[in-house]
Amino acid sequence: MPNFDLDAWRLVEAAIRLEDGRQRRAGLPPEQRFRALHPASAEFIFLLALATRAQRIVEIGTSAGYSALWLARACASTGGSLVTVERNPVIVDVAADHLKSAGVADLVNIKVGDARETLTTLDGPFDLAFVDGEKDEYAAYGELLWPRLAAGASLVADNVLSHADEAAPFLDWLHSRADAATTVLEIGNGLSWTVKGVMG
Repeated sequence: MPNFDLDAWRLVEAAIRLEDGRQRRAGLPPEQRFRALHPASAEFIFLLALATRAQRIVEIGTSAGYSALWLARACASTGGSLVTVERNPVIVDVAADHLKSAGVADLVNIKVGDARETLTTLDGPFDLAFVDGEKDEYAAYGELLWPRLAAGASLVADNVLSHADEAAPFLDWLHSRADAATTVLEIGNGLSWTVKGVMG
């Protein structure tokens, strides 16, 4: 993306982060907040997408578009694209505005709906999947994503430490797979990182 404007991107990134902090301090419930990914986790998935030269990325849980913003920035360098799925139609409009203001809207396809239904309509293979939806649905997302991931693809999920009980079935499922390697990173609220196609 030769005309990518990093300054415009940085302005939007900072604005989302500041608003998310304000909403948290105000005590807004999660369903009314931006629910922005921890900045350290956002930087990790950005660097991972760059390092693996990911061409096709899928995300579960768009919210206000913070993680999508970082993934789209990676796509601007790799020539890739992002499909992101969000069930809340109100916040989708906010995310779309953020991505447009940052100059990366052309790299992102936002799908509105329950990811457990939407994923069945998506064709793989994807090089990178990022999961940050409803924590008790992670295992269901994983089952649907797995056949749509390319060999060597990464599957990253957020909040596996901060929401350990809800994420436990998902982590058990990952660790039980003979065709993958999984680790948990103490970054942000806890990230799981799985690489497909690594034989145990």
